[in-house]
Amino acid sequence: MLEYREEVLPAKSGLPTARCNGIFLHSLYDPLREAEQYLRSLSLPSQLKTILVLGSGLGYLERCLCSLYPNTKVLSLQFSTFFDGKVVHSLPPSHCYYPYPHCSLEDFLYKTTEGTDLKDLQILTWNPSFQAYSRMAQTITERVLQVLRQISRSFQTTYVFGRRWILNCVKNFLFHPPKRLLQTIPYPICIAASGPSLSVNLPTLRRFRDRYILLALPSSLTTLKEHGIFPDLGVMTDAGYYATYLMHPFRRNRNAKEPTLPLAFPLTAAFLSPHPSMEPILFSQGTGIERVFIPYFPFPLEYVSPHGTVAGTALELALKITTGPVVFVGLDLSVVGSLEHTRSHPFEELLDVQISRFQGTETPRIRRIWDQYPQKLGSNYRTSPALQTYAEWFQMHSHRWKNRVFRIAPSPVDTGMEEKPSSFLGTFPPVTTPFLRPAAPSLSWKERVQAVKGILSRILQSLPEVDPDIAKAFDLAQVDKGNPLDPRIRLQVALHRIEQALGGVSEF
Repeated sequence: MLEYREEVLPAKSGLPTARCNGIFLHSLYDPLREAEQYLRSLSLPSQLKTILVLGSGLGYLERCLCSLYPNTKVLSLQFSTFFDGKVVHSLPPSHCYYPYPHCSLEDFLYKTTEGTDLKDLQILTWNPSFQAYSRMAQTITERVLQVLRQISRSFQTTYVFGRRWILNCVKNFLFHPPKRLLQTIPYPICIAASGPSLSVNLPTLRRFRDRYILLALPSSLTTLKEHGIFPDLGVMTDAGYYATYLMHPFRRNRNAKEPTLPLAFPLTAAFLSPHPSMEPILFSQGTGIERVFIPYFPFPLEYVSPHGTVAGTALELALKITTGPVVFVGLDLSVVGSLEHTRSHPFEELLDVQISRFQGTETPRIRRIWDQYPQKLGSNYRTSPALQTYAEWFQMHSHRWKNRVFRIAPSPVDTGMEEKPSSFLGTFPPVTTPFLRPAAPSLSWKERVQAVKGILSRILQSLPEVDPDIAKAFDLAQVDKGNPLDPRIRLQVALHRIEQALGGVSEF
């Protein structure tokens, strides 16, 4: 490991300067003036929401920035723990990161940075530190960019589904009052994803079915059902149409003697009409619109942090449910040959529509594989930028669940999880304790309707000024009143339609 010879010494102005391995990180004459001149040379915008400073050393950049931008969030990421306690700025400790072994840079960024921060984010670097700490600087910079890409993807999803999220919240709140809640158990949890390897492991899943709690992603439900494997809990987070499309075969072809599926989802998830096959279990992902509804529940909703993939949310939920191990099956994050998912899969029906006498059964599948999964992984595997992003998320957070989260049937994509054979599921004792318990009685239908009316009234009244919670969840800050597709206008129309369907809005 590279050794750093670091020291603090006085500059001619009386302020401290620093040196690392013979490289001066600040001026020997006036470090503060040097930082001021550097910022003037950048021609920064007059208004910024968030500034991320990399490798500032003693923190003169942060000191100047706090003076120039008193209302801006300034975050400081250092390349060495040597500067902890020596910086000249007065940022709160929660806005400062030092690379201690126990401190996760990813957790720091997720806690301090939101999707809306990216719209006016400025990243500043201090070049002398990049020279003195070149290896650490490169590592931290790459990790920062990866996290920002992931946060950006989540923010883009929020923007696309903003109006739909409100509609989903209203419908799910009205029609899905939860009757049971999650509780902690010591037994293993197996999470079934829909990668091609799921099919290989179905016999093992069926053989040891009494040894684990089975969580299923929507895309795996059809395959599991066709092989007589019924999950203990489904997990759904997507807000759009395809989330419900994945659920339709499971609901449509259900035998009355088959067990009911408890389905865990946030209020913002796509709305599914009440059905005997489904029992709702609600959790919260902390969005502004969810926080408007949560006070009306007679019990707290479990918080599960949002991610760009439902597999990540299912993992976070599983870690809250059990104190034991969590085992993924079918989490390939890659395609094998012409297999994009395990079969049977609802999306196969969509591809079958493209079949004609001029092209074979596999032609549309092969074409889709080439178009959607451009990156080759050996001779028979391919992946996509989106799947790589998901894999990188698992890799970055793997330190949090070391020796607790495992994966069966490995693929060439590294997730940071320890690989186990399918027989691993047979090493556990049978499950004897339920992980669901009865919930306190929810509001009656009439009370839920009245609650929604009050919520809609507050949202409609807040639109002219934009309520902070609503603005955070939906991009309503910029308004073009002449554009009928303006987010605020479209939202207002949708809310008025709900209002009319509920018989008008009451004044609370």
